[in-house]
Amino acid sequence: MFTGILLYTTIWIVSCLIVHYHYNRQIAFNMELDECHAEYRHNIKMPIFTALVISSLFTLFNVYVTTHSVAIGSDRQNYILNFNGYRSTPSIGLRFVMDFVHLTGGDIQTLFYITTFVTTFITLIAYRLSKKANPYVFYLLCITQYFLGTLTALKQCYASAFAVLFLVFILEYNSQKSRLAAILCVTLSCLFHPAGYILIPIYIIVATEKRRKSIAPYIFILLVIGLFFNKFMVAAAMLLRTTVPSLASKILEYFSESSNSVQENINYSFLKGIPYYIIVLIGLVRRRDLRERIEHYDDYLIIVGTGAFIYLVSIYNAWLVRFVYFFSFVSFTFFSQLLKTMEIKENIIILNIVVQISLILITYRFLYLVYKLYGGF
Repeated sequence: MFTGILLYTTIWIVSCLIVHYHYNRQIAFNMELDECHAEYRHNIKMPIFTALVISSLFTLFNVYVTTHSVAIGSDRQNYILNFNGYRSTPSIGLRFVMDFVHLTGGDIQTLFYITTFVTTFITLIAYRLSKKANPYVFYLLCITQYFLGTLTALKQCYASAFAVLFLVFILEYNSQKSRLAAILCVTLSCLFHPAGYILIPIYIIVATEKRRKSIAPYIFILLVIGLFFNKFMVAAAMLLRTTVPSLASKILEYFSESSNSVQENINYSFLKGIPYYIIVLIGLVRRRDLRERIEHYDDYLIIVGTGAFIYLVSIYNAWLVRFVYFFSFVSFTFFSQLLKTMEIKENIIILNIVVQISLILITYRFLYLVYKLYGGF
């Protein structure tokens, strides 16, 4: 147990050090260039080779998990049945990946390793493309369960990786190419997991930024949905039955009266969202002062608020946490921007401590329980 936990800790620490090195190198390089040579400035935050190396490190942990676990977890068992043809998988995207692995002569372990490598690499590409993300953002992502999700939630982690890339495109770029890339990311996310459909309304909301005068209507809608959540989800499923049947069936599976899904402890489910609640609260309190200083402030606040809201309503069903990792990267990017605007050092220290300790406790509690109760993944 402790070997696995230590190995994972070592891998993310080494990865963070590599990311920090390249970030400092970028800053030093740009400082050497005066305004006359500004055209030579470029983003060396993370070379492609470095992204490949870090992806390989996290894949190494998958290899350790796969070869040293006492038993195979239920999620992995389901994918083994899918891969061997005993059970069909409704995920078009994952079925394509499985077909590719079969075609190249790989086995189920190959599928596990490819998934961790590819989804980690896509996430790192999003980090590389982001103009606002920094090593602190990557560090916070490492101390969540984001990369651990690549071990078991195969459909979800692909959808999450494309969602991270999608959010970078719509928040930090404004060109025809970026819009097309964003649409492609939404499509791929939906092909892997029905949770990807949540990106469609988010895209519409961001696209209407210029016509938006206030975020109050959006907050009001979330409050109403939260109060009548189960009824809202069932009603949404009824509306989606003909257009998006896969999503409708998934919603009914978890929220209909006949649902037998396992409920997570309400108090713990709420507590897991503390870091995200803090980020949203700071964003709301400082909105008047900062909305003109931070580009796309309201868009960030709406998207991060959506992630926090999903954590909150996960008290109805733990399945909703699958959505949360869509928003972790952008939440931490927004948080890092908020911290830069704070002038009182003590406030920055306190917020950092609360957010980091919350994330670390949640993640390492999960790791401990996985090994203690099940002997591994």
